[in-house]
This record gives sequence, structure tokens and C-alpha cells, in this order.
Amino acid sequence: MKRQRMWALVLVGLMLSGGAIAQTRTGRFGLGMPRTAGTGGATRGDGQKVILPRVLVLVPEDGARTLSPQPALYWYVSPDRPAPFSITFFLRESPEQSARTLFRSTANLTDGGLYRMVLKDPVPPLAAGQVQRWQVRWQSGNRASQFDVNGLIRYEPNPEVERLANASRTNLDRARVLVKNGYWYDALDAYTLWLTENPKDIVARGERDELIRQGFSDHSRIKSEELPLLLQALQGAVRTMPAAQR
Repeated sequence: MKRQRMWALVLVGLMLSGGAIAQTRTGRFGLGMPRTAGTGGATRGDGQKVILPRVLVLVPEDGARTLSPQPALYWYVSPDRPAPFSITFFLRESPEQSARTLFRSTANLTDGGLYRMVLKDPVPPLAAGQVQRWQVRWQSGNRASQFDVNGLIRYEPNPEVERLANASRTNLDRARVLVKNGYWYDALDAYTLWLTENPKDIVARGERDELIRQGFSDHSRIKSEELPLLLQALQGAVRTMPAAQR
């Protein structure tokens, strides 16, 4: 009897810890937009070595939603590339390639890894209900090489989801609410903030990995054998991209 109770407790624990992951699998994050912008840019090796894109924006190729007019955006820069380099961030008015630039900022950098940028002042807030394009441009120090990658975002207010998210006790609880309701950008940010403070939380890391797996499951620039390498690369420190001058 004691053994049966013990196994029952173990099974309940596994069900509770895997709940958010199961919700991630069934959730839908994309906007259904045409996949023409390009979310990852790279030159690859000779086929013998798996190489991640030089720069990759962390969003499904057909875009995703945010609950905030000033969300955090993430992208990855491969550390195996020449340094120094520069990153230029653009926020566009709409998804079209010819869309007007609302904000532009450039930073000279030397370190690859995961970058985070919050769209706060002086970046103009996102327009509710409108799909907008954000762009990251990587340039080598001598400007001989350049790669442009893009992501799509739509600010979709929802007072009830916002109430539930704000009532969460921790960023992990907040992430699970956002995953359940399909808000990719905010869920990714909440998970990452939690993992920055709790790097040994393997359950939370597994949930964030599953979120990324779903968003990148049919990505044109990330092959299935490259996903584990990407997930491992994203475990490093988060670097900040300053929102500097227009």
C-alpha cells in the first residue's frame, strides 16, 4: 500500500511539472503570415559540421503575438564569427519590406550569444492589432559582410490574460499563463528572466526548450539536427542590446 501511494505521488508530480509543456505542444503561436521575411541568416560549412545561423531572431517564421506595447525581443548571434561586429535594430511600421522605419539603433559589439532588447522609450510603442516588422542587421567590423534577419510581431491586448499574468507570483507562473494563451514573445521573456535567476531549474528550462521547439519545428533555416545545438547555445548569459538613438 505504501509503495502504491509513493508511485501515485510520483505520477502526480510528473503530471504537474509537464503540464505547461503539454500546453505548449497544443498551443498556436504563429500569425499565419507569409514566410518571406527571413528570420535567420547564415553561411554554412562544408556539410560535415553543424553550424548555427550567424544571427537568428527568436520568433516563429510567420510571426507571433505580444501582450505588451513595449515587449522584450530576443535574437542569437553566433560566437564563432569574426569580432568586432555591429548590430543595427530596426522597428518598421508594417510587415512589408518597404515599410517606414519608426526606430533605428546601432551598437558596436564583440560578444556573441543571446541578446535581449526591450522596446522602451525612445522606441515608439507598438500599435494595437497591427502586424509590424522588426529587423536585426549584422555587419562585420570592416563592413565587408552583412546579414539582415526579420521578425513579425502583433500587439494584441487582452485584459483577462493580462490580469492573470500580472497576478502570477513568479515569472515562471507568468510564463505558463502566457504559453497557455499563445503569447510567444512574453512567454519567452518570462521563462528567460526566471532562468536567469534560477539557472538550475531543469523543469522550467525544459518548458522553454519545448516552447522553442514548437516555434522552430518547421523553420526553414534551422534543421532538426540543429535544434539541440540552438537550445544548448541559449543556455548562456543574456546580453542587453541598448535602445540608444534613433
